[in-house]
Amino acid sequence: MKLTVTREAADWLRRELSLTRGDSLRFHTMLYGNAASIHPNFSLGLSKEEPKRIGAKTELDGVTYYMEQEDMWYLDGHTLTVRLQGDELDYVFAGESP
Repeated sequence: MKLTVTREAADWLRRELSLTRGDSLRFHTMLYGNAASIHPNFSLGLSKEEPKRIGAKTELDGVTYYMEQEDMWYLDGHTLTVRLQGDELDYVFAGESP
């Protein structure tokens, strides 16, 4: 399971959340998602916090984007690409080959 953040999404996140080199941004599961999610009734949220037990991560320009081990069930064999679609973040899930 892999986490990717596109350059455009990383730039947007840095601007919107005032992220700087050395910061960490967590993608975490939230109850009450939308029907378009890979897990209905769940979605992904964001929080600027230090990692405890990283399950997946990527780094761009000194910022760590990650999911904790406890949230990895959400990917369920998928890769996650965080991209910018217009002025909003878009989460793209793709199934991984066995």
